Amino acid sequence: FFPEDGYTKLDVARYYQAVAPGILRALRDRPTTLQRYPDGITGEWFYQKRAPKGMPDWIPTAHITFPSGRSADEMCPTEEAAVLWAAQYGTLTFHPWP
Repeated sequence: FFPEDGYTKLDVARYYQAVAPGILRALRDRPTTLQRYPDGITGEWFYQKRAPKGMPDWIPTAHITFPSGRSADEMCPTEEAAVLWAAQYGTLTFHPWP
């Protein structure tokens, strides 16, 4: 996932597991945009504003309206498992709404 440093997606998940209490204080119950790197840090990345297809039913969402007037459901992480699920999807950065 980080080829020059040798870190894998599993390493990223373990990191998020270690910092889960802190990250959940920042993310809990807040709509969150995911910054995803599906092919690792050297590949293309994108902002996942809408809840990804295939996201488990147990991860809550919030319906939000963007400044453009369009709307979507975004994930609202409430537990460590949701953060780890996002990490396995290639998420490196979480961007919660205020």
